[in-house]
Amino acid sequence: MKYLITLPLIILHCALAMAQGVCTGNLGENIFISGDFGSGAAPVVLSNPNIAPGYTYTTQVPFDGAYTICSRTSALVGLYPSWIQIEDNSPDPNGYMMVVNGSYEPGIFYEEVVDGLCENTNYEFSADIINLVSVETTDHIEPNVTFLIDDLVVYETGNIPQTEQWVKFGFSFTTTNIQSSIKLSLRNNAPGGAGNDLALDNISFRPCGPTSFIGLDDESSNIFLCVDDDPLTVVADIESEDGASFAILWQTSTDSMNWETIMDNNTSTITHTQFDVGVYYYRYLSSGNIMNIENEKCRIISDILKITVLPDTYPQIDTVCIGEQYQFGNQILESSGIYMESFESSRGCDSTIILDLLFVPENEIIIDAMVSDPSCYEFSDGSISVTQLSGGYGGLSSELLDNQGSPVTNDLSAGQYTIIASDRFSCTEELVITLNQPEEISVDIGPDASVLLGQELLIAPSYSQEFDNISWSSNGEFDCDDCLEVNLLQFNNGYVNVTVSDENNCVASDSLFLTVDEQNLINIPNIFSPNEDGVNDFMTINYFGRSLSSIIQFSVYDRWGNQMYNIENTTVESGQNLWDGYATNRPVSNGVYLYYLKARYINGTVEEISKSITVLK
Repeated sequence: MKYLITLPLIILHCALAMAQGVCTGNLGENIFISGDFGSGAAPVVLSNPNIAPGYTYTTQVPFDGAYTICSRTSALVGLYPSWIQIEDNSPDPNGYMMVVNGSYEPGIFYEEVVDGLCENTNYEFSADIINLVSVETTDHIEPNVTFLIDDLVVYETGNIPQTEQWVKFGFSFTTTNIQSSIKLSLRNNAPGGAGNDLALDNISFRPCGPTSFIGLDDESSNIFLCVDDDPLTVVADIESEDGASFAILWQTSTDSMNWETIMDNNTSTITHTQFDVGVYYYRYLSSGNIMNIENEKCRIISDILKITVLPDTYPQIDTVCIGEQYQFGNQILESSGIYMESFESSRGCDSTIILDLLFVPENEIIIDAMVSDPSCYEFSDGSISVTQLSGGYGGLSSELLDNQGSPVTNDLSAGQYTIIASDRFSCTEELVITLNQPEEISVDIGPDASVLLGQELLIAPSYSQEFDNISWSSNGEFDCDDCLEVNLLQFNNGYVNVTVSDENNCVASDSLFLTVDEQNLINIPNIFSPNEDGVNDFMTINYFGRSLSSIIQFSVYDRWGNQMYNIENTTVESGQNLWDGYATNRPVSNGVYLYYLKARYINGTVEEISKSITVLK
């Protein structure tokens, strides 16, 4: 198998006055080794690093025109309420950043001189900056930073908003043919006062080049080879706008961190010929000429190519329990031994697995379980939990299955279940457990029924057992709310319900529908003889059961409409006298009289009766 890997590299040229945005291609080593401000155990650097001309260094929260170096803003004494609490912008928990409170007048707050640069080389100057004022704070000045080279303005950030996020700002430029040293500066443009507060980290000055693509057609940077593959050729295709040639220096590594230069190889190709099993990394350094290739301030680092040489033999050791079958490729193994099976790996390599298989005798596994039956009939709140597994060959685990062989956990109904425990050698033990169905409880209140209003009905249900907890409900009146049998005075049509529960709070209930008839409940004779002979001397009222609640009005009138007698808002017993035949303390004459009765029943309904009554002495 032959491979051709191409790594294109295009060198961009631009004048200092034509500075571009941040580099979009590959970068070289960071020349500013102190651009991340270092790290340390102390949260605030105590000594003045002297990197901000015109600014005062402080170990507390900076005032206008001051700065500090710290790992986190929360460590600064007197931190302003408007400032956010952040850490430096790196994975290092002890890393430092520069915190700046802008001066009242614009001025330089960071400056460094870089020597040993290469002529006609593209570089990137960048920094991570964050506005320290919180999003919620209003009416604060936003920082505005200018990047300068040799005191000339080449890039401006514009106003940096309050996003509470780090942002990378920077530009790329090309040195002149006589430029080997430059001064890099950062200037604050915004006025001081409320706001104009920022943090700075990861100041970077690096050689800048184009993107280097490494890999196959799918642009993968990871290549897998078989031990019997053909050598792999990697090509660096370097082009420039004017057709000039560039120097190449190839490097290799086995850990992608420590790199070794491939000596005597300044060509555009190298060949990977190492097919011992392992991982190999490649990259190349490039520069405009052979003199600059040794200067880390002038060269670009390509992407990394990773080559993995896969083994063709894989040893495997496994142990299983006697009685089990072991599937190995197309083989079914049932005894100890060494077995081989050929296959093609997912990477297309012909490989062989050598299996050293050992069958061991069963070592009893002991299963201890806690079992709880369902609390009530046909409930699903039973449980089976393994409390301890012991024995076997270690690595014990268990699974609970229902009678269909499906895994289950909690909320179990009555039935048979199996705990299957296994050890690391697939030796198994089964424990069959049955959850019992509790006895069903029941109550039968009887069929639907009908009664007359005022009639008391005896209800005597049949029960599956004795119950201590009984409750009744209806729209009527019970003589007992928690008795086995009750007398009910029902007021209206509706259901009568009884509910019982046992000591496990298992519940049963039943109901019947009771129809209440309100017809012909009151009976008043149509004649009486008030002659004091002791027989039928009074006009009486009779009503059914306890149906009548009260008399709203009872009035008697003669044939000309004169009121002879009247009572209102009174209660009477059935059979009680309503009228004795007197009017204004004098007995009335024989004849026919009219009466009006307005009565209220126990269910609240009202009936009005108008009839005649004959007085015969």
